Amino acid sequence: MADNLLQRARDGRSSAATLKYELSTIVSRSSEKLVFIFEGVDDVGAYEAWFNRVIDKPDFSILPGKGKGQLLALRSMLQRDATGLNGRFRFFVDKDFDDVRGQELGSDIHLTCRYSIENYFVEERVLESILIDEFRLSCEQDKVAEILSLYRDQCNNFSNAIEEINWRWFLRAKFNVLGGPVEKNLNKYISFDLNSVHLNVDGQFLVDSIPFDKVVSDAELKELETEFKLLSPLKDYRGKFWLAFFLGWLEMLADERKKGSGPFDRPQNIRFSRADFSPRNLASRSNIPSEIEVFLGGCCA
Repeated sequence: MADNLLQRARDGRSSAATLKYELSTIVSRSSEKLVFIFEGVDDVGAYEAWFNRVIDKPDFSILPGKGKGQLLALRSMLQRDATGLNGRFRFFVDKDFDDVRGQELGSDIHLTCRYSIENYFVEERVLESILIDEFRLSCEQDKVAEILSLYRDQCNNFSNAIEEINWRWFLRAKFNVLGGPVEKNLNKYISFDLNSVHLNVDGQFLVDSIPFDKVVSDAELKELETEFKLLSPLKDYRGKFWLAFFLGWLEMLADERKKGSGPFDRPQNIRFSRADFSPRNLASRSNIPSEIEVFLGGCCA
């Protein structure tokens, strides 16, 4: 166990050092620009879509990392840097269940108000945009409203189905259990159609798939249960699960639209592919997160 912990610490330092080297390369090419650092490549397109709706001609360099842990390790490293360069860097991380993992918040770090950026992609505004554009329902507002209501009901069903899954994920985050084999495939846990959601596993499967072996006192557990119950599932449960559900549900809806079945009265030839709904595409349809506007106002004014 001690050897594993030591190796993880070494891997973290090495990973942050690698990112710092990439950062120094960017700085050497552009000594004045701010550098925005993201958790991964997929985040870049989403944030750029939001930035372009907030700032005229945004002018900054971009560096994608390889996960939240790497970014936080780099931030810690730069805060100890005596050169003063750390004032030019801005980190963009997901809140998840563990916020900034014990670090202090500051003007150099943007933390989502929702679990992750994916939670912004599944709001009703995004679905409405897709229905109007891709499903060709611009002249059928009653139908759009009907489908939004159906989606709202399904979101409630999905929230209930994944509550225990998120609870175990929540416990792991709160007690800093970051490693280990964890089942991340939503389809291993649930199945769904346009009208219903079913949890297909029992408690033992969850114990095996989302391991948590910490000893927790009754008082600690009660406090955490209270905190967890205050979460808003759509905003605060695991975003990648929400996005997988959203895109899967959309795909089923598209099949019904083509056949003229389900909520649709007549067939309509539409082109639908999940691959078209990239983070950039979905972010361009979503509301701009208010915290991004505030953060950019502070660093790009």
